[in-house]
Amino acid sequence: MLTELKTLVAVARCGTFAAAGGKIGLTQSAVSSQIKRLEEALGLALFDRTGRSATLNAAGLRVVDQAEELIARFSRLGDPADSDASDVVLQLGALSSLQPSLVARALVDFRQTHRCVWSRARRCTCSTRSTWPPWTWR
Repeated sequence: MLTELKTLVAVARCGTFAAAGGKIGLTQSAVSSQIKRLEEALGLALFDRTGRSATLNAAGLRVVDQAEELIARFSRLGDPADSDASDVVLQLGALSSLQPSLVARALVDFRQTHRCVWSRARRCTCSTRSTWPPWTWR
């Protein structure tokens, strides 16, 4: 279904089945067939059809938004989490007098903004100072 979702997004961006087909290397009828398969799989009409024209309806617009998100997520699946390009370490140190909830809240905010960052937190004491700072983000 990923191919059909990509075709739907192309139609939404290009405006017509023929223009989308030209952009992605398919005939108008192949685009039409893929859209039909997608509509059948989802169990709903994505376009209002009148004669020779088709316009995205409300359901279609909603599905296009979700399809763009799914396509983007799918494209990131192959990204290695520990490749050289993304092997960045964030280390955070804080005074013990700093309210722990402030640090925790900051870490949660950071994690929500940087979802592809792996994380691990640990507490540092004077005896483990050689491993300072206490939090390492990967």
